[in-house]
Amino acid sequence: MQDVTTIDFMRVVARYGGPDVYWTEFFRVHGDSRPEKWILDSITKNPTGRPVIAQMIGNDIPALVRNAKLLQQYPVAAIDLNLGCPRRLCIANARAAGCCANRSALTPSSARCATR
Repeated sequence: MQDVTTIDFMRVVARYGGPDVYWTEFFRVHGDSRPEKWILDSITKNPTGRPVIAQMIGNDIPALVRNAKLLQQYPVAAIDLNLGCPRRLCIANARAAGCCANRSALTPSSARCATR
């Protein structure tokens, strides 16, 4: 949930049992982005003892790969490329569900790049 799944949210939810796994806020990925420290804190200072999945959103394949490699240096259970957000702004900018609408962006070379 955008602007909700912070470390403080994790603490509160964990007091009531919490889920089996948590997802981070979106790491918004673009040409010169790096994982934001305040989101990384939900991974590195995870108070729940439960796994955390890092979520990325963007449409710059080389930047997504670079950020995924950076995130692999942290104790994440997985790295999720968000393709489900139906917000019009995301679709219009070919991010999230918009990537699926633009099949030409999903070339074999970008798929190979994304699996490295």
